[in-house]
Amino acid sequence: MNREELFRKLHALSALAERGATPAESKAAADMLAKLMEKHDVTDAELSDDCVESRQFNYKGERERKLLLQIVTKVMPEWVGVSYYYRKNGRRLRETVGYECTKAQKAEIDLLFEFYKELYKKEEEMLYTAFINKHDIFGVGRSKNTEVTPLDELMKLQAMMRGLDEASPQKRIGDTQ
Repeated sequence: MNREELFRKLHALSALAERGATPAESKAAADMLAKLMEKHDVTDAELSDDCVESRQFNYKGERERKLLLQIVTKVMPEWVGVSYYYRKNGRRLRETVGYECTKAQKAEIDLLFEFYKELYKKEEEMLYTAFINKHDIFGVGRSKNTEVTPLDELMKLQAMMRGLDEASPQKRIGDTQ
């Protein structure tokens, strides 16, 4: 792990130690932070960087942009604005934004953004499978997926299917009888 990755991890742990969901989570993060700092000989002075400045975040597409914004407002409830980055020719960089935050906040946002992006992709695939099965949208000569799926995943899939609308396409071609 290079120095930048180390500090990203240390800042994320520091933020989690301060704002953990439970006291046990905060304590576990603080313990892990102390061990890593000792192992890599990092001092509190090196770690604490309360300097607030515009830090760059990249995303792909509208969904990721919205997810990033949700995470930023979770990590920094007092957040006030966004800055944009420009090329030398004056055009704004697409899918790049800047938020005023500390290094620790940036590390926490990066960590949460990567985690929730992957989780969202997994959930989106599950929703797609539920949708196809709910509405019996299968190709000619093909049937439902017969792969062995863990029971908890099947139960989740069934619950998703029950939550989907019962809509069906209107018949567009008249009966030929």
